[in-house]
Amino acid sequence: MDAERPNGIRLATRIPGTAGFDACVRIARSAERGRFDFVLLDFVLDSAPDPFSVLAALPAVTDRIGLVAVVDTDTAEPFDVARKLATVDHLSGGRAGWRIADSCDRDRAEEFAAVAREFWDSWAEDAVTADRQAGRYVDPDRIRPVEHRGAHFTVRGVATMPRPPQRHPVLITAGLLELSGPPGEIAAEIARHIRDGGGGVLLLDPDDGQDGLDTIVEHLGQTAL
Repeated sequence: MDAERPNGIRLATRIPGTAGFDACVRIARSAERGRFDFVLLDFVLDSAPDPFSVLAALPAVTDRIGLVAVVDTDTAEPFDVARKLATVDHLSGGRAGWRIADSCDRDRAEEFAAVAREFWDSWAEDAVTADRQAGRYVDPDRIRPVEHRGAHFTVRGVATMPRPPQRHPVLITAGLLELSGPPGEIAAEIARHIRDGGGGVLLLDPDDGQDGLDTIVEHLGQTAL
């Protein structure tokens, strides 16, 4: 989402779902400074604050980095997630993304994603008219209701906000290669991965938390990776 690296390599780091907001800001800013592609906010059942609320606040303190939520499609509803992701996408100028939790039922997850896309597509590009003279904000003829009946979801309703800037917030489906351990070892592994021509997404989870991430970012800046 942010940096161009050899062989299509993407860099990301995880924000723990239990992290306080100040910690979330520090991680996101450090990752952006290191030219990471996105931060991945973990899903934690019954966590506080709501992860989408955190992501919606991060555009105010970042400029470029992708903001990705882990979604539990076994317990969430497509309308709710589609609206929240659209909100983050609008607030960030098109930087929202999501990843379905690995533990989720695959069939339900696929249908969930399809229904979310239906909601995002239900507003035409020109649905918002903002016609003051006519006293009309939207053209209702340019908004179609969503009617879906499937194995896991029966949905009938209307999306309540305009289409996201990206049209569909990015769904991260690629496998993540998680690199954990001392920051120096992780930095060396990134360099080896680039040298050996490996692609994909490298999810960095260094020892020492924020301090470890800052060490990796400093190394990346020195080596221009």
